[in-house]
Amino acid sequence: MEGNKVAEKDVDRFNALHQSDWVDLISSPALVTLKLNKVNKPEQLPLTEDLLKMKDYLEEKLGNFTAQLQANYD
Repeated sequence: MEGNKVAEKDVDRFNALHQSDWVDLISSPALVTLKLNKVNKPEQLPLTEDLLKMKDYLEEKLGNFTAQLQANYD
C-alpha cells in the first residue's frame, strides 16, 4: 500500500517459497495418506441373506424367461 519495493519483493519471495514447500510438506503427504487409507480399507462381503435373496430372484426370473421362451420359441 505504501509502495515499498523491498517489502514487495520480500512478500513475493515468501510467497514463492511457500508455494514450493506446500507441495513437499502438505500436498504430497496428504495424497499419500488418502491413497493408503483407500488401499487399507477392508472390503465388506455381502451377507448370506442378501445372497440368498439374489439367488431366489434370479431363479424366479430364469423361470419366467424360460416359460416365455417355450411359449414363443420362434
